[in-house]
Amino acid sequence: MKKFLQKYSEFMRGRYGVDDLFYFLMISTLILGLFPNFLLKNGLGLIRWLLFGFGIFRYLSKNFTARSKENAWFMKVFRPVKKEIKFLYTRIRNIKTYRYRRCPKCHQQLRLPVRKGKHTVVCPSCRHEFEVNIRF
Repeated sequence: MKKFLQKYSEFMRGRYGVDDLFYFLMISTLILGLFPNFLLKNGLGLIRWLLFGFGIFRYLSKNFTARSKENAWFMKVFRPVKKEIKFLYTRIRNIKTYRYRRCPKCHQQLRLPVRKGKHTVVCPSCRHEFEVNIRF
């Protein structure tokens, strides 16, 4: 096992390796692999193999600058999506204790405790007062 790891380490020396785009490509490939074969015959199978091939190409590439630029572009696009997904997860996790509302003036996201009925809320950033109706 030591010899294998040593040879693999020597092989990977100078290659780009793993980054966020690689993980995204491999997870997308796995998710597309979960679809039944009759759906994959309509082009999804080809897309799955192209994603896998591009991921392996990037993993084994020795062109660090090009792969870094690709990953930077991907993160520029994916970071806001990831942020929204994390916030949605937080909202779902806190659904019993908090409600989230936006201030109509500055659009700041506010976390409010669950108290049923109409309440007057003061935005901490712009000091704008507005009414919030929490139904459940």
